[in-house]
Amino acid sequence: MRFYILLLTFILQIPPLFSQETAKEVLEKSKEKCKEITNGRYTLERNFKFAQDDYPIYQEGLVVFEKQPADTLFGMLLWVQDVTDSFAFYYNSKAMHIVRLYKKTVTLDTAHQSMGRHLNADMSSFYLKHPFVKPELLFLDDTTIKVSYAPEWLAKPNKDTVIVLINYPDDAEKKISNKWTRWYFDKEYYPVMKEVSLVYEEGVQYEQLKIKDYSFNSKQHSNWLRQRNWTADYDSFYYIPKVPIYKRLPNDTIAPDWKAETVNGDSITFSKLKAKCYLIDFWYRSCKPCIAAMPALQNIHKKYASKGLQVIGLNPYDYAKREGKDFRNFIKQSNVDYHLAFIEGKTEKDFWVEAFPTLYFMDATGKVLYSQTGYTDDTEQKLETFISEYLETH
Repeated sequence: MRFYILLLTFILQIPPLFSQETAKEVLEKSKEKCKEITNGRYTLERNFKFAQDDYPIYQEGLVVFEKQPADTLFGMLLWVQDVTDSFAFYYNSKAMHIVRLYKKTVTLDTAHQSMGRHLNADMSSFYLKHPFVKPELLFLDDTTIKVSYAPEWLAKPNKDTVIVLINYPDDAEKKISNKWTRWYFDKEYYPVMKEVSLVYEEGVQYEQLKIKDYSFNSKQHSNWLRQRNWTADYDSFYYIPKVPIYKRLPNDTIAPDWKAETVNGDSITFSKLKAKCYLIDFWYRSCKPCIAAMPALQNIHKKYASKGLQVIGLNPYDYAKREGKDFRNFIKQSNVDYHLAFIEGKTEKDFWVEAFPTLYFMDATGKVLYSQTGYTDDTEQKLETFISEYLETH
């Protein structure tokens, strides 16, 4: 009897399976487990807080999928439903169905170049950012990333859960720091929860993705996807892409005069400036394309300021925030040294600004020579070509 008691004591002291593996091996095993999934259904809860916000956003989504490697758009058949918004996307490889469950309407998009954009542009796309459908999310190839087991004191959903902690180095510009990710795995190596936290411009940004229920590799899921039929209760429409047309001051127009207050509190008036030519950028802080354009404008400023170009960014919306710590940190970390200034809404209207960013290139008299709405990857090259040719001939 004593022998069996000793044997039982010895067995209980043996560490569980997970503890015999490195944290990276757990990630690798989970990735391989997710690769074995051919179809599935899961419900995901998402809590997300932007760095500048006080309260988190809550979402709940249902995803049903069947992987189709030959499909060039999504690589799978899909039903992605935002439960909190009674809204869904259904993709059957032939068309995207945009389903409004509450209104009982279905919009069919059969244009291949448009189908993916609808889902990718919607917040529902976050439901697909999970290893169940994208196993590669568990792959880490950066040697600067530190992977370890989470501290023992961290609370677990149950005793079989293992938690892997991933710490990332701060980015070179120090905009993002203290970033970490925690993956929670069940006893079958399935990733059932993910937490991400980071500090962005001195604000904490946090996200939690939690799986509520899941089921994989069942014909039931495939059949469900293929049997999506819209009854007579649903009104059906076909999606017709619309190309936005933005009005701008025509070329050869003399731009109206304006007055602005710089981020340093100085006052500038356009008619009193002395430069060979001007590149005016209408922007604001929360406009992602505007922020994406700033490095390109800074490059142009550095290259052509000594040749007579003056770059000025005019902001019609952030005047009230100009003294705030977050806005000050943004200006400091943006690393631009061309003029950033605030204007009244009248100037925005005088320049026919309908979307952001809007860019105007003008000569010394204020005559418009070139204009553009929006920012794309080739914007810097287009502007630089136009500006360099102008300066070479004037």
